[in-house]
Amino acid sequence: TVAVATGRSPRLVARDEFGERVIEVGEDGILIGSDGAADIRIEGMFVAARHATITVEDGRVVLRKLAGLRPVKVGGKPVREIELKENDEIQIGHESFVFHE
Repeated sequence: TVAVATGRSPRLVARDEFGERVIEVGEDGILIGSDGAADIRIEGMFVAARHATITVEDGRVVLRKLAGLRPVKVGGKPVREIELKENDEIQIGHESFVFHE
């Protein structure tokens, strides 16, 4: 489930030429990919339909790369799975987000 952040829930902040978007990480997590059903849709030849997920597990927020030719980067380094920390910068394809706890 994705919603506009209203409190202190884990969230991603994206800034681009259209302004700032805040995406809350709900209890169902977030699916990121090129599929029309993805919570965060990223178009691109190398972005998989189900490229990555962000889930809350035992109080930790975990990002997992599922598929795709493009790497998922956190802090500029490719990752397959990582526990996100405050101010981590996530890059998938041409999109980037900052994580806030």
